[in-house]
Amino acid sequence: MPKNIFLYCKPASFNWFVLSELQSRLLKIGLDVKSQRIEISRYPTAIEYDSIADALLDVQVNGEPKRYHLSFYGESNHSLHLIRLVNMSDEEILSINMTGIGSLEDVRSLADFLGLTIDAIPEARTKLERTCFIAHRFDNEGSEMADKLARFLSLLDFNVSTGRGFAPGSVSVKVKSRMNQQAIVFAVLTLGEDNTWLTQESTLASLEKPLFLLKEKQYPFKPGLLGDHEFIPFTAPTIETTFIPILEGLRNLGFKN
Repeated sequence: MPKNIFLYCKPASFNWFVLSELQSRLLKIGLDVKSQRIEISRYPTAIEYDSIADALLDVQVNGEPKRYHLSFYGESNHSLHLIRLVNMSDEEILSINMTGIGSLEDVRSLADFLGLTIDAIPEARTKLERTCFIAHRFDNEGSEMADKLARFLSLLDFNVSTGRGFAPGSVSVKVKSRMNQQAIVFAVLTLGEDNTWLTQESTLASLEKPLFLLKEKQYPFKPGLLGDHEFIPFTAPTIETTFIPILEGLRNLGFKN
């Protein structure tokens, strides 16, 4: 039998009024409660009770606390602790700690009885490399705005690639190939005669990577495969107005600066 079992739950309210049934449940798994201590904290005060009845009266009058430490003691150092606090890293923690009795399944059953959800290790966000592709029209205006955007992104330590530069074969194949090699894609949608890949909406829609759409206000952007994709509007040639929304989007992806 484990000496100590810790189970972390998602910080949330629980049904305090089922505590009146808790003692009989603990007896079934080997904890014959001889004493109890319930500390309820509502900054700047903390009140300690030695009975569930008094603690429940406090909750009934003052509402559920966000910080508490419930302890139930039996013989031979057997105990159960339910604790909700904020640690030194400013993270909210809710834990159930059982000492000297029971099993992990017993602790899980108690969490379910209290209406708590067992916490899980969050899925690690895939770390994106600081590489990006800027898709733009190859006319003078499109190239000028892409250059401004590239300069901005390079100051954020991004390695920037574009569709410019000769490569044998079709333009659309060249551009898509270069897109696929970068972590993030920026598409600068502006008016002009140079349609090439920009009219191939399916090319952008098929990308399995973050896509920033920078749309000039006059650009005829019609609902379609990208109809529900959020875009950043701007008025040509001042693409600089998109830089703050871009920073917000990059932070959302996990980039801090």
